[in-house]
Amino acid sequence: MRKNFLIPLSVLSLMLVGCGTNIDEATDEPYDMWNYMTPDVSYEVTYDVYENGNKVDYLVETTNVLDIDRVVRESGQDIISMTRYENTLQIEKSNEAPITVQRFVKVGDQDVFQSTAIDYCDVENFYRSTLIKGVEFYNVLEVYCQTDSSKTTFYYGYNEGIVAFYREEGDKRVEQLKVEENRL
Repeated sequence: MRKNFLIPLSVLSLMLVGCGTNIDEATDEPYDMWNYMTPDVSYEVTYDVYENGNKVDYLVETTNVLDIDRVVRESGQDIISMTRYENTLQIEKSNEAPITVQRFVKVGDQDVFQSTAIDYCDVENFYRSTLIKGVEFYNVLEVYCQTDSSKTTFYYGYNEGIVAFYREEGDKRVEQLKVEENRL
């Protein structure tokens, strides 16, 4: 009789271990935006760029991890610096208003990005995995932002940074999708 009890218990244990859990989901702890907005090592990332559903270009971005609290992203002429503090992140881009990001967030949190240029940014969803234009990404936070002239949805991958974004400006829809990365 004892053998019969152990077999279903073993099968159940294997099923639970095999399915896995996400640490954030299992503990209901807040997500650290630093871990979603930055990689843990330096990368060169290639993004496909779409306008109104048609691929029009590609973009190469280099993300350099300078130290545990500072990352710099370069794409063409654009240089974006991100600095981690105890409860916030600071994003700076030349000739633009700085953005302060709430560091620890949960799905449903509102106004997590603060800037004079942003009306609001809310954490919309967490996806254990999501398929975007045929590319699968894991452990992704979705953040929706609105300004006077655009609506943007960012998808941040754990230890990756931006894996995709969608921006609507009037009749124009711009999409960017991560398609390749190379460690530096």
